[in-house]
Amino acid sequence: MIYKSVINDELWDKAHWVATAFAFPSVGNSTPIMAFVFENEKFALRIFQQWQSDFEKNDTKEQLRIAIIEGDIPGQPIGYTIHLTSNPEVVLKNADVSEIRDGQVKMATICRFQRMQSSEALTRFKSVYFNSHEFFIMPALYDRSTPSNIHPYTNLSILKRDIYFRNAKDISKSDLDSVIFRAQQ
Repeated sequence: MIYKSVINDELWDKAHWVATAFAFPSVGNSTPIMAFVFENEKFALRIFQQWQSDFEKNDTKEQLRIAIIEGDIPGQPIGYTIHLTSNPEVVLKNADVSEIRDGQVKMATICRFQRMQSSEALTRFKSVYFNSHEFFIMPALYDRSTPSNIHPYTNLSILKRDIYFRNAKDISKSDLDSVIFRAQQ
């Protein structure tokens, strides 16, 4: 069994991911930003410090897989889900031959996902991303006492190129992204 995860479950539990925000530089077709908004600064920063240590400032190997799944999920509000997990293709590529039995591999990983309300920001993010073919991820801090105040940490940004835009109706029970349905039951 291969166990590999870019998600440190303990840090994510303590950081408390509450939202995802999108930002767009004011210069033409510049690179858009996806900020994961947390309530606990200390642990949020540690997540991204660890990622920068693992990926550097550019996840060229695409070790972190990000999917945005639009469409209805029974029992959930209308919106979309952001799903974060290790990229299974990268995990398999780096697997030890001894972990492969009869051409088959069992793999376990940890994921995180967040259901968000539909917004124009996602539509704009997709449009800018399709022009630039890259985006930054970074942490941001949410302050409950001032909800409109979200503080991004641009010094911890990581450049990404791959993102999976999907529709919930296209996800089968054996699909990597199907966890977003099972967790709601």
